[in-house]
Amino acid sequence: FQNASIAHAATNVASGSEGTYYVDAWVYDAAGNSTYVSAKSVKYDITAPAGNNIRLSVTQTNQSTVTVSLDAADNFSGVKSVMFCSWYGTYSESFSSKTVTTGSDGVYSTTFNINEIVNSADNKAYGYDGKYYFNAWVYDNAGNSTLTSMVNLTYDKTAPTAPTFVIKYID
Repeated sequence: FQNASIAHAATNVASGSEGTYYVDAWVYDAAGNSTYVSAKSVKYDITAPAGNNIRLSVTQTNQSTVTVSLDAADNFSGVKSVMFCSWYGTYSESFSSKTVTTGSDGVYSTTFNINEIVNSADNKAYGYDGKYYFNAWVYDNAGNSTLTSMVNLTYDKTAPTAPTFVIKYID
């Protein structure tokens, strides 16, 4: 398109409300001919998605796997992904994350193996006994995100110490 120009009309959606906006364009050449370029819809979404009811399959266990689930929704642009996070001790001490892109009826889930949560000091996983913490980031298709509340799991794989029995014989 030599010597072509594009006619357009701008709408300021930055101060407008969320919604679907349509963009139309026409291309004109120097002779006055025009071509319509198809309308495109643009969704304007500034509301963070919802991430509610984060939960664990168990809260105390001696088994190394735990399933983390939550209810996620975004009524406008849709949920893009959920990044589940887990850590032991302080957040920077050991950390693991998994991203899930599909859910079933708004429920997103993944399974963590406690023995795979990596210690950031030496990049090894130990599966320590103790408290493990879980939360999630929910992302929508417009780039908005929300952080869920935290839940915790007590992992105890150490057997209790056997008691000492003393038998006294009394005559």
